[in-house]
Amino acid sequence: MGHPALNIPAREKTQQRPPIFVHSCIDDLDLSLEAFRVYSHLSRRWGDGTHDSVGSYSKIGEHCFRSSFPCASKATLKRKAIAAIKELEEYGLIEKHKHQGYDGRDIANSYTLRHRNEMDGDLSGDYSEIFL
Repeated sequence: MGHPALNIPAREKTQQRPPIFVHSCIDDLDLSLEAFRVYSHLSRRWGDGTHDSVGSYSKIGEHCFRSSFPCASKATLKRKAIAAIKELEEYGLIEKHKHQGYDGRDIANSYTLRHRNEMDGDLSGDYSEIFL
């Protein structure tokens, strides 16, 4: 159903969805711009849902924020990525997994995007369309 007041026709049922789809239960959250950007990146990296998304804070920061903050230090972008990941964890949108090397030091994180039925809280909606 289009928008009659604006004379916008309805989208054809056979018309493909644009390359990005944001479910209302994500769009209606009070996410910061940085967290939303990182969630989009992790979602793309997660692909078909058969594996976790992997990326260092530094790489996530560079990829997600460099164009908006061209003069920022690498440390600043990394801090933005850390804060965004923490926010996404607090909302229950992702689960972070720490990976350690043979010497016990943390060497990498991976992230699982959680399905609606796995999340805490009172979000509504079906997340099946988010995870392709």
